[in-house]
Amino acid sequence: MGITLSNYTLLVPNGTAPAMAESTSSQWPSSMMAAAYVGDGYVMLTPYPWNSKEWSGKIDVSYNGSAAFAFVDEAYRQKYNPSAPVLGYPSLRYGCDPLFSACTAVAPILPLPMPVNEVGHVYSVLDYELHKGTCNITDFSYDIWINHGSGLTAGDYEVMLWLYYAESPASSSWYTDLGGGYLTLLINGSLVQEHVEVYAHFYANPWSLIIVTLDKPIANGSVGVDLGQLFSLVNSLISKQGHSLNGLQLTSIDIGLEYDGTPNANLTCSYVVNKWALAYAKNKYNETS
Repeated sequence: MGITLSNYTLLVPNGTAPAMAESTSSQWPSSMMAAAYVGDGYVMLTPYPWNSKEWSGKIDVSYNGSAAFAFVDEAYRQKYNPSAPVLGYPSLRYGCDPLFSACTAVAPILPLPMPVNEVGHVYSVLDYELHKGTCNITDFSYDIWINHGSGLTAGDYEVMLWLYYAESPASSSWYTDLGGGYLTLLINGSLVQEHVEVYAHFYANPWSLIIVTLDKPIANGSVGVDLGQLFSLVNSLISKQGHSLNGLQLTSIDIGLEYDGTPNANLTCSYVVNKWALAYAKNKYNETS
């Protein structure tokens, strides 16, 4: 199968002005929601160490005019939620996060919020490098919000696509394995049919969590994901459990790193996003969206 990408829209790099958002223990918790914007405002940088209650150090997410960087330097003593294998999610956001109503500008190719069933074959192409350091890497992932509108209510969904992970959700009884399927990924310039597995934790309120994992995690490289195909696969599997994405809005897309580690240890890890782009795809059937 061949593919042609068109209407390329660069989210990173975008503009030449440097930007940085930083969370520090000395300014905690006021710095939890630190944010900065890249270029035309399509991307928001946010350190977001949401589960770090008592800690020392800093988390930076920055942009130098050509790439975005996230760096963790943290030692923690206590979490807000001790059972969660995550301390934070330093990330890049496109769209409006329904948790905090923090929004970016949006491009014509993907004018969020929009009905999730109207996304079509829009590829999100990410060129990244993951540096694991001394952290326990839970995942490097997309975090995508699909909901009824502003805020979060029953029947909303958080869909994560784990590009890299250290341990599969299959090891936790908290998740239900919904089965798998194939996604047409663009990996380092080559079109690949990649098998993925889909897991869920369904809540009656306020939202449910869906996790999609690659069978072969990718720590470094260029990965393009057909967003419409991803949502179609997720919808087909959750529908067997009485759930549906139909009628909901795609409101935001984040990319970032969930990390963890041993209490009182110095945790350092980082990632680089050399490129993040959106593009239309034309497939072998000569279809466009």
